[in-house]
Amino acid sequence: MNQSLALKIIPFLDVHLMFPLLEFLEQNEIYPKQQVQLAAYELSKKTKMLDFQKKKQEELGSEANITPIDYQKEEKEILDQIENYKQVCEPLLTKLKEYNQNKESIKESLQVYLSGDSRIKPEMLDKLYDYAKFIYETGDYETAAALLSDVKQLYGEVNIDKAYMTAWGKLASELMCKEWESASAALNDLRELMENRFQQMLQHERSSANAAASSTAPVTTPITKSGVKSVELDLINARCWFIHWSLFVAFFDQANGYKVFLDLFFPYPAGTSHPQTDLTSNRYISALFQSNSSYILRYLAVIIILKKRNKTYLNGLVKFMEQHLIIRSDFQQQDELLSDPVIQFIYQLNVNHDFKAAYETLITCENILKNDYFTASHVKEFMNQGKNMIFESYAKVSHVFAYGDASKTDFPLDEEFITSAINSLKIQATVDSEHHRVTVKKHLPNIYQQILERTEESAQKTHNIAVNVKNLQAQRQSKH
Repeated sequence: MNQSLALKIIPFLDVHLMFPLLEFLEQNEIYPKQQVQLAAYELSKKTKMLDFQKKKQEELGSEANITPIDYQKEEKEILDQIENYKQVCEPLLTKLKEYNQNKESIKESLQVYLSGDSRIKPEMLDKLYDYAKFIYETGDYETAAALLSDVKQLYGEVNIDKAYMTAWGKLASELMCKEWESASAALNDLRELMENRFQQMLQHERSSANAAASSTAPVTTPITKSGVKSVELDLINARCWFIHWSLFVAFFDQANGYKVFLDLFFPYPAGTSHPQTDLTSNRYISALFQSNSSYILRYLAVIIILKKRNKTYLNGLVKFMEQHLIIRSDFQQQDELLSDPVIQFIYQLNVNHDFKAAYETLITCENILKNDYFTASHVKEFMNQGKNMIFESYAKVSHVFAYGDASKTDFPLDEEFITSAINSLKIQATVDSEHHRVTVKKHLPNIYQQILERTEESAQKTHNIAVNVKNLQAQRQSKH
C-alpha cells in the first residue's frame, strides 16, 4: 500500500515548490516514471523556465506526442518583457541599489530616502512587484528574493494586503534557493503578517456587522455575517497552506527547523518559559482538521520523535490522541489518521502499551519515511529514537529481562542495541552477556508508580503542615 503523502501535499504548494517533490518521486520510482515526468512538464508550462520545460519535454521523448513549442520565440518574448520591466522600473531600481549598498550610513528609512527622487512614482512599486514575480517565474530565485525583500519593505508601510502577498513570494524564493536560515526568517515574518492581516480583516467585518445590526436602515445582516465567515475560512485556508510550506524549513533547516515547526503547535504564551501543550485549542491543529489535512500530524510526530523524544511535546500529542482521536468520533479523518504508521507507532506504545505492535509498526515506518521527500534524510535517526522509545518504555515495566535467544519479549533485542540504548537514555543498568540478561539498577517508575509516589509526597507534605500548625497552636496556648 502506497502511503506517500506527496499527492496530498502538492496541491497546497506553489508550482515551483512542487518540482523538488516530483523529482524525488521520479528518482525513487514511487509512481510510474513517465506519469511523473509528464506532470512536471505540464506544470513547467505554467512558468517561464524554458530550459527546464525543454528538458522535461526531451525526457518524455517523441512517444509522448507533445505539441512542438517555438522556444526561440518564447525566449525572445521573455527577454523583451524583462527589458521592458527594467526600463519602467529603472529609477526605482537605481535608488534601491544605492540604498542597499549604503544603508549603514543612511539614516532615513527606505520610504523617506525614495521620496526625495521626483522620478519615482507611486505606481512604480506595483511594476517592481510584477517584475519580481516575473523574474521568479523564470527560475532566477536569488534575484527574485532580493527584489521581493525591497518590495515587501515598501508595501509594509502603505499596503498590508500587498505586503502579505509579497511575503509569500519572498518565502517561496528563499525555499527554492535552499537558503534555510533566510527561509526560516521569511516564514516567521509571513506568519506574523498573516495573523495580523486576518485579525484586522475580522475586526473590520465584525464592526460592520455590529453597525448593520444596530442600524435602522433596511440592511440584510446575513450578508455581513457571511463576510465574517468568509474571512474566517480564508484564514483557515491560509494557515493550512502556511503549515505545508513550513515543512521545507522544518526538515531542511538543521539549525532552527524543528523549533519553528513545533512552535506552531506548541506556542509559548507571553511571559512564560513553558510551551502550551493543549493541542485541542491550537488554531493550527484546528485548521488542519477543518481543511482535511490532518495527515500533517505524521510530520509533527516525526519531529517530536527526532527531537530526542521530548516529553513535553510527546505527552501533548499523546493526550490529544487519547481525547480526540481515540475516545471521540466526531472527526471524519479519525480512521485515516490512526492508520498512519507513525501515529500508530506512538498510539501503540504510549496509549495501548503494546510493545510488539509498536515494534512492528516502527519497522513499517522505515520504508514509508524513506519514500517521503521531507523525511528521507532523517530515517536513520528516527529509527534509532523509535527503538530507544520502545526500550525505555519496556524498561519502566520490566526490572530484569532477557534478550537474544533467551528473550521472552515480543520484539527483538540484541546486545549492541541494548548497550547503545542504555548509554543514550542514561539508564542505570547492567548487561550480563553470559546469561543474556539486563538488570535495571535504578528502576524507572511507570506512570502508576509516579502517580502513587506523588500522591504519597503530597500526603506527607499535608501531614507535615498539619503537625506544624498543631505545634504552633499549642505554643500559643501555652503562652496564654
